[in-house]
Amino acid sequence: EQTESEAVDEDGFPVVDETPEFEAAVEQETQAKVDANHPDGIADTSTERIHGVTLEQEERIRAREAELEHISAQAELGTQDGREQRTRE
Repeated sequence: EQTESEAVDEDGFPVVDETPEFEAAVEQETQAKVDANHPDGIADTSTERIHGVTLEQEERIRAREAELEHISAQAELGTQDGREQRTRE
């Protein structure tokens, strides 16, 4: 039985998406965990990386640091003498 949503080629045969899904093997996942926890396991040894965290965690940490710096800068600008008067003029 064919449903209306199935694609059919010019000969009337249903078109099947045969794109394989790539998944890490158990050995690859295990090796990735070992590499991530070993001090020499990270290939990028630049000082800009935060050791022991994933890229997603690192991005969140960096974004939070940038947000805190922005808040601090805004707080410093907000305490300027006469700012309120200048903005009302």
